[in-house]
Amino acid sequence: MGALAEEMEMVREEGREEGSERKLSELVEFYAEYVAKKMSETGKTAEEIMSDLPILPECYDRVLETLARKG
Repeated sequence: MGALAEEMEMVREEGREEGSERKLSELVEFYAEYVAKKMSETGKTAEEIMSDLPILPECYDRVLETLARKG
């Protein structure tokens, strides 16, 4: 039974990691859309706009990468 319990915990942990990554990806997409809109409205750079936002450090580079891809 111990091995089965360990296996179930591993599966649960993988599910939590996938859920966290999905939420982070959704957050990055939200920020990218918001920043792109503000860039077109104000003429400011992405960095200038994001400096005024409470953005998670792990999102910052991903938002810039997303904006560059959509360029």
